[in-house]
Amino acid sequence: MSKIIRRRKYDKEFKEQAVRLLLEGEKTTRQLAEELGIHWGMLSRWKREHKAFRDTSLKAMTVRAGNHRFESSLSDRYDFPGVPIPGGL
Repeated sequence: MSKIIRRRKYDKEFKEQAVRLLLEGEKTTRQLAEELGIHWGMLSRWKREHKAFRDTSLKAMTVRAGNHRFESSLSDRYDFPGVPIPGGL
């Protein structure tokens, strides 16, 4: 008879805390994963996802700030009474 292996699920808080501990740099990925009872590859993936999310968030913030500057420069250069500027300025 074969053994059924169930997939464990980890909540967002556990993943964030694990990545935070890893980024502190006191332990290697393998050491920390062993302490947490997870595979080191999973911890590496969480770290990669964290970095990708952070980079995406920073890019989105930069784009929003850039769009605001662009819209502000349009409103400074042109005055079209009654014509709304895209983005709601």
